[in-house]
Amino acid sequence: MKNKIKIIFVLVVALTLSASTTYATWINIQITTAIYGYEISWDLTDSNGTVLAYGPSIGGYSNNTTYNHYVYLADDCYNMNMYDSYGDGWNGGTYNILDSASGVISYANGGLAYGSAGTDVVCIGAFGCTNPLATNYDSTALVNNDSCIFSTCTNVTLYMQDSYGNGWGGSLWTITGVIGGSFSSFTLRIFSCKSSSKHQIIIQLSKIIKGSH
Repeated sequence: MKNKIKIIFVLVVALTLSASTTYATWINIQITTAIYGYEISWDLTDSNGTVLAYGPSIGGYSNNTTYNHYVYLADDCYNMNMYDSYGDGWNGGTYNILDSASGVISYANGGLAYGSAGTDVVCIGAFGCTNPLATNYDSTALVNNDSCIFSTCTNVTLYMQDSYGNGWGGSLWTITGVIGGSFSSFTLRIFSCKSSSKHQIIIQLSKIIKGSH
């Protein structure tokens, strides 16, 4: 009997530690109607299709009215599914997914512009740059906050060869901008075998370049 008690205790501890690593937030799915509010409905589903919140809960929405729907969600991405019974969109109606504690921080917003149904992918969690091509990409961020920074330069490799193997005899390969300015000059020196060389250069993308030698 004692052994069974010990096993149950270990399982409880393990489950508690696992749950503590999951972050969750109370959010407010705020629906603001315009005209034909009674045509609007929606639901929020997870990646498995499970409905976590929906509206309206009773009856239909009135025109030009804001409704609050509170739900406790783990940090993750969800599907905001929007429906219109007439099939002409929400007619100016919108949704806004807010952090309920502040009432100000918005994770996502939008609406059904046209048609009878549409889906927006909305994410709840840490804000940051979510574009992996940016120099400040944050792999832990779920919500893009428009802070991404992109490099204005790119690395290219310049290969130079001489078929006889005695270099270019003083000839130069020069990179210049079409609006002026010389970036650098390159040449191929003499080697004991057939010559080849390469240089890594950085070119600013905002300028169009041309090469000559």
